[in-house]
Amino acid sequence: MAEMGCNCNASYYLVSLPGYDKNQHEDPGAGGDYYCDSNMVSGVWCWEHDIMEANMYNYHVTPHTCSKPEGKFIPECSFNGVSEDIYSKDPLMYGPGDKFKIDT
Repeated sequence: MAEMGCNCNASYYLVSLPGYDKNQHEDPGAGGDYYCDSNMVSGVWCWEHDIMEANMYNYHVTPHTCSKPEGKFIPECSFNGVSEDIYSKDPLMYGPGDKFKIDT
């Protein structure tokens, strides 16, 4: 994390590929690669769980919820999800330098 400064983040997340269209067919999305997520990046929604969104100053874990599926099609997901971050729990838990419990 030492190289991940402000306005950057390293992410590790899970998505439930592929996404489906209203007709219950696998949807290739805008990029044609069958990618989907809770932010509808490629035009297709699916469940997403962000295990890590971090830089040298903070670490977030964000599960996203989606509406009840209609068959395999997911009509909508939460863009922001329910984020938990280390800084709001303990400002000295994670950051650059010796004063932090986890020195990034």
